[in-house]
Amino acid sequence: MSMCPAIALRYIGLTVRVESMNQQDLAWLEEFLVPPFELVDGVAGDCAVSCEIDAERHAALLGEGMERDGTTLACFALEQRLVHLPVWTSLGAGRLVYDEELNMFYSRTAGAPHVQLLTPPGNPAARIGLMRAVREFAINHAWRSAGLVVHAAAFAMGDDGFVLAGPKGAGKTSLLTHILRHGEARFLSGDRVQLALADGSPIVRGLPTLVSVRAETLAMFPELRDRLAARAYQHELRLDEAPRISAAGARRASGGRSLSPAQFCDLLGVTRTVQARLAAVLFPRVTRARGGIGLEPLSADQGAARLVHTLFPRTVSAQAPGLFDLDIDHRGSEGSLGQLCRALASQVPCFECRLGLDAYKDPAGIDSLLEPLRG
Repeated sequence: MSMCPAIALRYIGLTVRVESMNQQDLAWLEEFLVPPFELVDGVAGDCAVSCEIDAERHAALLGEGMERDGTTLACFALEQRLVHLPVWTSLGAGRLVYDEELNMFYSRTAGAPHVQLLTPPGNPAARIGLMRAVREFAINHAWRSAGLVVHAAAFAMGDDGFVLAGPKGAGKTSLLTHILRHGEARFLSGDRVQLALADGSPIVRGLPTLVSVRAETLAMFPELRDRLAARAYQHELRLDEAPRISAAGARRASGGRSLSPAQFCDLLGVTRTVQARLAAVLFPRVTRARGGIGLEPLSADQGAARLVHTLFPRTVSAQAPGLFDLDIDHRGSEGSLGQLCRALASQVPCFECRLGLDAYKDPAGIDSLLEPLRG
């Protein structure tokens, strides 16, 4: 690898060395991923991600086009769906794909867990591509470490962590926002977590993602909507890079937005944390009926079945290696996902969390929600 600016980030034992020709991209990546990822010094890395900025090479590859047979490769898991990218020109035993959404190429030569990114200059989406590449290596390591990667938000109170699991539209972000406004709660994750049985003790760890704060959520919290409208957050910028925003711009920005974890925590005035003892799993369900927040205990079998349906799809397997597979030793075994879900649900209380039309109107409802969970 060339002598570009570099950092090393560690996630549950896996160290990813990251290089970029743009030092500011690395600073953004650090703000986005830390503290769930630990910044480490003097480590070579178990795998690597590098980003090259080259307009001519990017244009030349674009001109060559994708493979004639239309082959695609599963590269990323986003919101419980696999993102397949078209395979581009052949690299012999290597792999090369093009991400049209981000206008970037990802390539990997045979023999080493090193993914190279290629972007034209001035591409603001390059930071997102860099983050996804680092995170995908970490996710594959999380799967291989006898863990579960779950579509869920999470928060911590004291030493206890609480997971809000469910698909898009289940009400996770609204409920998380409601709870984080409570003085004791800390942010763990907005949309993705790893659950694991570490030495028999259930643990929840955050996996950083963009936090989608939709207009429907903001309508429930008017003061938060006004605060967001007055701030110039752009998820591809660091907090200290955000431009000043005019009053007219603030009015235009009153709808929903995607925020980095750092921006979401800054908006709410809360702190981020790395992991916590898993104390309960909640499966939110918007009822569209009158009423507040209600909890219905689930059996271990019911909780396990719901956990299975919230798992993120895997992009690599022994039968189908992908762009981010890892050829290194690892602890634990993959085991049966169903068995892992059952083991967690048998040790951790699971609840259906019903969200009525009045769920967020009474601030005291937070205490009534948390009381049975903290017993």
